[in-house]
Amino acid sequence: QKPIAELTYLHREHIHWQDEVVTPKHDLLAGIQSRSLEINAEISVLKATKKFGFRIFVGEEEETVIYYQPEESLLYVDRSRSGQVGFQEDFARLQSVPLAPIEGVIRLRILMDRSSVEVFANDGMVTLTDCIFSSAQSRGLKFFVEEGYLHLDSLDIYFLEPADFNITSIK
Repeated sequence: QKPIAELTYLHREHIHWQDEVVTPKHDLLAGIQSRSLEINAEISVLKATKKFGFRIFVGEEEETVIYYQPEESLLYVDRSRSGQVGFQEDFARLQSVPLAPIEGVIRLRILMDRSSVEVFANDGMVTLTDCIFSSAQSRGLKFFVEEGYLHLDSLDIYFLEPADFNITSIK
């Protein structure tokens, strides 16, 4: 599964990183704020790293966390602090799917747009889709590593224009 190719028409500003070594103290994405992004990452998976991933829609007391645990080969989405979560018992539950690296690398394509997040892993072999009800002030973005370090082969962040749907007629 993959997003539609036309999504690239919504790309605005682009930020690129290549061959970065990331440690727990490295704040690679400091200052990046948005509620509508496309994130493409290729990450060399090292067993020395306990956990790594992205914190999106980060605010004072809110965040949605997309992370990978190499020892378990599991990809997670954690909505437990994603803003309004109390309206349904299971809404804030931790979601996980098996994800094995391909030749030591995982590829993540993350689409976030105000009230949703879609994660396409390893070119769409695994996907996760969730609604997010965070406050409008929750606009922060972080990449994190817990314990050890990892090699970020490449990271591309695209700020997205709002989609403009113009339906002229319905037959």
